[in-house]
Amino acid sequence: MWSKILSFFLPEHCVICGQSGTSICPTCLDLPSDNSCLHCGGSLPCRDCILPWQSSVMIGWRDQQIGQLAEALKFAPRPTLARPLALTLARDLYPLIANATVKDPKSAQLPIIVPVPTSRRHKSERGFDHALLVAHNLAQIFSTECLPLLVRSKAAQSTTQLGSDRRRRHDQAQGAFVVNQPLDPTRHYILYDDITTTGATLQAASTALRHAGARHITVAVLAKSR
Repeated sequence: MWSKILSFFLPEHCVICGQSGTSICPTCLDLPSDNSCLHCGGSLPCRDCILPWQSSVMIGWRDQQIGQLAEALKFAPRPTLARPLALTLARDLYPLIANATVKDPKSAQLPIIVPVPTSRRHKSERGFDHALLVAHNLAQIFSTECLPLLVRSKAAQSTTQLGSDRRRRHDQAQGAFVVNQPLDPTRHYILYDDITTTGATLQAASTALRHAGARHITVAVLAKSR
């Protein structure tokens, strides 16, 4: 009720162009894909990086509109952006899912969406888990499961990557995640995070999933820092 009252007196505006009545207008949401290697930033398929995932989807770069939207979701905060951002990711994930079904229609199952867990401090500051919110919307779009399989280790809960260089980020991410149950090696897992900088968090999270039994992992992010 209170949110409806606020929306009447303070209607939402597009975070990009300012159009009234929506958190993001259709024109500003019509974003081209700029899929690049999430580790080195080079073109895909990348021949230089050995990574613990089989495929990846990236909408664009952090200094582009998609980065502005991702940051507005969690820092403004604008939780109503979660659905349109999930739809944008789904657009680029659909071909990967469809191709897997065509290759092996008998054993093909819908993928499981796995969000990179947000720290307790950030959830408390924002009042919601921005990664889980987008992951839930993504699961709804594909009519599949969203499972918070990853848990941050106690050491990871107390560290921050803000201001850290590439080497320190990778050191901090080592052993940062554990998986809370054995995984089915026949399933396809889509690991979601909003913004990646060096790829250290994604590598640590994917490695944890692989150690728990995952064999087919796709990483999906909204944006990457240059």
